[in-house]
Amino acid sequence: MPAAQTAFTRKFELRSKTDWCKVSQESVYLRSAQNAYVYVDYDASKLTEPGLHVGIVEALHDGMVAFRLVNTIIVPHRATLENNFAYKFENQTVKGWIPDRYFLAIPAGASAMRLVLSAPEGKDSKASIERIFNPDGLQLRTRNNRLDTESGKREVSWSVTDKLVPGVWEADVVSNHPDKDWSYNLEVRFFGLHVEPETITEWDAGSSDPPAGELTVTNLFDRPLVANTSGKIEGFRKFKADKFKGLKDELTCKIELGAEYSAARIKLEMTKESWAETTDLGVTVTDPSGESIYSSAFSNNTFSATVQNPTPGEAVTLTLKLNAGFAVSDDERKTPIDVTVDHMLANAIPVEVTRDGSGTVNFVPGVPIKLEFEAQDVLPATPDGTHPVGYLVFKEKSSNETALQVEINIED
Repeated sequence: MPAAQTAFTRKFELRSKTDWCKVSQESVYLRSAQNAYVYVDYDASKLTEPGLHVGIVEALHDGMVAFRLVNTIIVPHRATLENNFAYKFENQTVKGWIPDRYFLAIPAGASAMRLVLSAPEGKDSKASIERIFNPDGLQLRTRNNRLDTESGKREVSWSVTDKLVPGVWEADVVSNHPDKDWSYNLEVRFFGLHVEPETITEWDAGSSDPPAGELTVTNLFDRPLVANTSGKIEGFRKFKADKFKGLKDELTCKIELGAEYSAARIKLEMTKESWAETTDLGVTVTDPSGESIYSSAFSNNTFSATVQNPTPGEAVTLTLKLNAGFAVSDDERKTPIDVTVDHMLANAIPVEVTRDGSGTVNFVPGVPIKLEFEAQDVLPATPDGTHPVGYLVFKEKSSNETALQVEINIED
């Protein structure tokens, strides 16, 4: 059999089935196990309509199609000053579970993307937008982002801030049922506030004074923006770089929640190479009696979840368990995984963000504006091995849409 494969040679005739994809050669030879290249030319003048364009090149032998080569080109929607850094898709119809796919180019300097799905006036709808994909293909999901006009839910929204990265994103609209078609409007809007520093990693904090500091925000879009500012210290973060070693396929981590904490926010991350070594990775949180209060699994190399304190107002010790299945047994294995647990305060500490004493700021295009922030209370004692986390947020005054979110992550 190997000898037959290496002795194989065949000529294939080529033809394109798509007018924008031209084949620059008439035929190609496949010889044994060698690679063969087919060169094509794309006609850019026919690739101006936003969307997914698919071109097919067929390879024929003795007049029969032997195989097909698929060419995929994505032309994204582009937000500019001319369209007010926004898109509007009105009176659209999604057909069952075949998604309406929107490819969105993130404009330079964008700090936030806001998606609003709504039911057209006078029409019923149960369309949803519960998943979007970043330029690396990583899926972001949110639950219950579905219209339901029967119960009065005519609009849902989704803001992407700290996870927003440059490139082309995909947003999908689907129906609630495979045989139901629903009407919808989709609006996508961008904001362009640039902040220094991008993450607040240090501040002034005396032993008896609330933490305080400064930052500078610049509106990179050529459109004025009036924003209301606020913030909060959410809790305290604990980080651990752990490893699955040898044949060990379970890792455990104790989560100590004092009476002042309402939840644990868990983030787990592996490298893509380490994730590729696993067949599955389960995540379980148990209470002091060993009973499971949360259970899920990784769907890619990162995982996040928030688990509520099962005894609100009381201290509790939870156990985080990670159970991994590996494709290959290896007693020398050292597979790293980062474990981050945020202990969420039941009563978050407000943070005031002001310019000249005002929490409403007019961001003129291109003008750097210095702001001051200060927590409104002294922080409680930091649990061992943890540090404060939270955020500052800037919301457009007229719409209350989030234009910028700045992470607070004070590592010692």
